[in-house]
Amino acid sequence: TGSGQTSTPPTVNSLTPVSGTTSVYRDATITITFGVVVNTATVTMTTNTTCTGSIQLSTDGFVTCIPMNQTVTQSGTQITVRTATEMAAGTTHTLRITTAVAGTTGLTMPTQFESTFTTGATTTPLTNEFGADCSGGTGLISDVRTAATSTEGAVGPYSISGLIITGIDRFGSFYVQKGTDGL
Repeated sequence: TGSGQTSTPPTVNSLTPVSGTTSVYRDATITITFGVVVNTATVTMTTNTTCTGSIQLSTDGFVTCIPMNQTVTQSGTQITVRTATEMAAGTTHTLRITTAVAGTTGLTMPTQFESTFTTGATTTPLTNEFGADCSGGTGLISDVRTAATSTEGAVGPYSISGLIITGIDRFGSFYVQKGTDGL
């Protein structure tokens, strides 16, 4: 059109995890790249087990759906979403993107999109800025203290429960992703 806006509806160009992938980390994010920029107001997800919203994730043929975190991260034509909790291990998940997803011009996806992947038994390994494994078990700071000490030096005198450590830098600083307790 004359305003420079496209009259192309959104379609899925790529997806991570890729359809058919196995051993996907149980805490993996789902990244969808569309052919056009989408209106994030049309990217909706359920907070319970009902299969509502324009993005749905199910393990039972959409009889029920997995609750999703309500944060949608957008960068150009790419959006990233995640489940509210870790996905079940060793389970085939089907992602559904409905025709309710619309581009910024208001055009909606012409057809529904589905893709499957299977989770493995583990979550994303914790690494420092150099790629060294700092997992040390379950991903809590009390469990990674040994890995952090042997990799980069002591983390400090604190015990933090309920926080997931996403990395430890060369100065011994650690980065947390989410949690329920503080220092």
